[in-house]
Amino acid sequence: MKRAFTLIELLVVIAIIAILAAILFPVFAQAKTAAKKAKSLAEVKQLGTATIIYQADYDDNFPAAYGSYLGVWRQNFFHDVPADLRSTNAAWVNWHNTHPVNSTQPYRKNYSIMKIDGGREYNVYTGPFLKTPAEVGYTYNGLLQGQSATSVNRVSETPMWPRLLG
Repeated sequence: MKRAFTLIELLVVIAIIAILAAILFPVFAQAKTAAKKAKSLAEVKQLGTATIIYQADYDDNFPAAYGSYLGVWRQNFFHDVPADLRSTNAAWVNWHNTHPVNSTQPYRKNYSIMKIDGGREYNVYTGPFLKTPAEVGYTYNGLLQGQSATSVNRVSETPMWPRLLG
């Protein structure tokens, strides 16, 4: 005669599985949080490295914080990221390429590094677009514009790419 499991035995097994799941789920959540932190740290390092490589190509100078368009210098202005987001006009694209997010792009290879996972999204653009706007969660310290890397006194205390806080 075959012996089947009783209802009590099945309930005990289910309870044990539930207890084990309750123990393991917080561990998985902590591991996921740790992985996100590691990814963010790696992206910030990559952003800093891209800027340092940019400096090596531009006589040790930091990227420009803003540029001129048709002879007018514009600062505190939203730049298209990527530069040809809304237009292929050469003057327009060149102006937007002066923005540090765009000027350091060849050294990063990927706009997604500029996004902060779980961060607030800033959508200041209105269409129509030629391309998809990049999500940018970092801003550039404009006080570094035109400075050489060796002119910064407190390198470890000077933010280069702080979070964009709106």
